[in-house]
Amino acid sequence: MRDPSDDKEDDGSPVDPGVSDKRLLVIKSELGAPLRAAQRDGNTLSAILRMAWDSGDIAPLTKSNRIKTSGAHISIIGHITREELTQVLRFSEVWNGFANRVLWFCVRRDKRVPFPEPMPPETIETLARSVRAILDKSAGVDHIEWSPEAKAKWEALYEEISVDKAGAFDAVTQRAEAQVWRLAMIYALIDSSRTIQPEHLFSAVAVWEHAKASAKLIFGGVSESPHKTKLLEFLRGGPRTQTEINGMFGGHLKGPKLAALLKDVQSSGEIESERRMTEGRPTTVWFIKSRGAEDAEKAEEDLNGQAYLASSALSAISEAAS
Repeated sequence: MRDPSDDKEDDGSPVDPGVSDKRLLVIKSELGAPLRAAQRDGNTLSAILRMAWDSGDIAPLTKSNRIKTSGAHISIIGHITREELTQVLRFSEVWNGFANRVLWFCVRRDKRVPFPEPMPPETIETLARSVRAILDKSAGVDHIEWSPEAKAKWEALYEEISVDKAGAFDAVTQRAEAQVWRLAMIYALIDSSRTIQPEHLFSAVAVWEHAKASAKLIFGGVSESPHKTKLLEFLRGGPRTQTEINGMFGGHLKGPKLAALLKDVQSSGEIESERRMTEGRPTTVWFIKSRGAEDAEKAEEDLNGQAYLASSALSAISEAAS
């Protein structure tokens, strides 16, 4: 995706002519690998991906052989389990804007098929021709307008989807407006339209509602405090004694600080404690409050109800417009 180099040949042409096609699709079947790489000191992957999402203009500050790209169009499709994601995604990435530049989708198989049949070649060819036709028609489009009808509904919907709160889930969904806008434009292009119509906006909001429900399932229990997040994740594995919790923190949280953390999280209603008798002295056991399990179950129900998500999106638009 690189631009022509600044270094010139004797005839004035660039030493490296760069590339004219700035599109790149990256498919990572194991998204955990690059997320782990981004954790290394000095690694700029997170910053580069954020720049790519914002404008496509990327210029890493390397000391020699500097390269840059302008107007790059990068798409990334990554696969990772929820458990691995919570382990490898740094706490800072939730808050620095990396996570809210991603559309998170919880995907499950809907049935178990021991001997899956491959997709018929004619079906693949039909899909390929349809996609190629859409790409060819879109190639000459340099600007997409809003239709008056869609613009009115977008103005009514805007306040409904705008997020301005402090939780991790809210931080991950803060770019709702930009995400819906981009999705609506994609649906317009798929429909070979140079204007965003209400149906394109409806489709975009329905997709966003699914991404939002997925984000809630993934990040709903993430706290602004890294210690609180780590504690809740540890207790999801079952009841723990204070000694086990102290060990989980590697002994870095001294008695008063650990007691203050447990008291703070308990006061928020997320965990509770119980004194249990042992062969020796009684011990205090900490565990996730049952309400947390109910919230997780509710999030699962929201995620599974695709028809509910789509209808909720349309209802929100209708109510806002009215």
